[in-house]
Amino acid sequence: MKILTDSKKRKIILEKDIAGGGEARIWTVKGQPGAVAKIYHHPDSGHEAKISAMLSAPPPQPKTHTAIAWPQEILYDGQKFAGFTMPCITDSLLIFQMYNPAQRQKLSADFNWEHLHRVAYNLAIAVHAVHSVGHVVGDVNESNILVNKDRGFVTLIDTDSFQVGDKNNGLYRCFVGKPEFTPPELQGTDFKTTDRLKEHDLFGLGVMLFYLLMEGFHPFTGVLKNTALSVGRVDLHCIRNGIFPFHKNGKVSPSPNAPSFTVLYPDIQKAFIRCFVNGYKNPARRPSAEEWIKLLELAEKKLKPCRHNPNHIFSTHVKSCPWCNTPAQVQKNTSFVMGQQKAFKNAPSPASASQKTPVVKDNLPNSFLFILQWFTACSLGWGLAGAFVLGLIENNVLSWFLFGTAGGIAQWFVINRNISFLWIFMSSVQWIIFGTAGREIDSMMLKLLPELRNITSGYHFILPVFNSPYFVKAAGHSLIAFSGGFAQWILLRKKFRKAYLWIPACIMGSMGGILVTNITLGTWQYRILSFLGAAANKNMNTGIYWAVFGGVFAIISGIVLCRMIRNPKF
Repeated sequence: MKILTDSKKRKIILEKDIAGGGEARIWTVKGQPGAVAKIYHHPDSGHEAKISAMLSAPPPQPKTHTAIAWPQEILYDGQKFAGFTMPCITDSLLIFQMYNPAQRQKLSADFNWEHLHRVAYNLAIAVHAVHSVGHVVGDVNESNILVNKDRGFVTLIDTDSFQVGDKNNGLYRCFVGKPEFTPPELQGTDFKTTDRLKEHDLFGLGVMLFYLLMEGFHPFTGVLKNTALSVGRVDLHCIRNGIFPFHKNGKVSPSPNAPSFTVLYPDIQKAFIRCFVNGYKNPARRPSAEEWIKLLELAEKKLKPCRHNPNHIFSTHVKSCPWCNTPAQVQKNTSFVMGQQKAFKNAPSPASASQKTPVVKDNLPNSFLFILQWFTACSLGWGLAGAFVLGLIENNVLSWFLFGTAGGIAQWFVINRNISFLWIFMSSVQWIIFGTAGREIDSMMLKLLPELRNITSGYHFILPVFNSPYFVKAAGHSLIAFSGGFAQWILLRKKFRKAYLWIPACIMGSMGGILVTNITLGTWQYRILSFLGAAANKNMNTGIYWAVFGGVFAIISGIVLCRMIRNPKF
């Protein structure tokens, strides 16, 4: 245990030494679970001046998570500078453990290609935030970037190694860097005497994004076409000479185990060529972090699930699923073809209102928009199907099959990223049962109504229920809703811990829909139809009936469904 003081003379008690390296050790801070202290082995005035400059020019941060582990307070041992406090980052993994398939499979096998796109997006946002205040990361590498495995948020660490500008004292340089992330123009230079530029960061950012989107393959890893040549490390040879193996050249071809470059969205392919080919001659041609943000957001919107295996995610510009057609030797390097998937857990956190840095995103739908989309799908899908199917086709089984299929398709368009397309089939079967058995159940329940009234005659709080045939019809239809909810639960249970809640949600939604349509619709439905000039139109009548039913069902069931999708552990 050590006792230090901060710049305001407050006592800071260091409790436990938890990590460290050649330059410093990391300690927990008593009474501050959200902070740790970095204490230098041999602190000097240069360290203190740099940390002071960092405190005077912090980059923008999101409100609910730390994207950049920036110093918070300077610490002193007596009158001598000792180190600083910074945010404690938990529940996160090194980015290497995410983009390396073998590591990812062991630690967080639920990530798929869509999630890796999201991590890439978040990384670009973090780097853009650093650049927005004039700083340079400098030492971009796999050991100073953390990824929250449940939310996909990215945090940059070891920020005291960044190159930081100071208006009074010039630059505090970044003294370190790994050659595989270092641009060709800096290969072999002495970093202690080199002023870094953001264009240098953009090369390292491009390498890291390539790692994420190409399953852990370095962009300059390849095979020499002339096997007689001896060049040492092929990746460093390619960096120094501007040879991008995934772009046409006569010297180096991509690794045969790497995914095809064409699986990437075309604009992403072009951006990598700008970064590694055009940027070799002119570093200013490299895409900025802000450009990457826009490109990655667009690329993510163009992703879709494979119809044969919804856990295969690929870009819409590709005609067929590349992962289904992936050679066996490449599949060994790709964990997501193994069929694991999980939605991110929490909502995105907005950036500070005073900053223009984009919001860090996660993989979740906005609650209000999701329920609105679900409401539209159920109400419009069933309403149109009711008007144009049930009112026109005489065959009872066929009409209800088409009705259920239409509604199932509308619903699946809202939830297809999370649920198998078998949802449509389950919906069709449910509505066949509903349509063919509904009248029999209605008739049976209405015959039982007098008997139920006699049984409950002594219970005044129950009697009003059985005085209304609508409640009895709703209770009868709840049996059918149970069967449909149970069938859909089979699909949901593989993804969500409390998927069984979908069954009562279906029952309550169906009962609510039956009650509202039967009790209240009759009074104002005629007015709507009269206004539309279609009072005698049976098709319109049927359509409005099912649109209202679908709307009520959607409001009740959508809340539960949205909660499950937003939090799989719910």
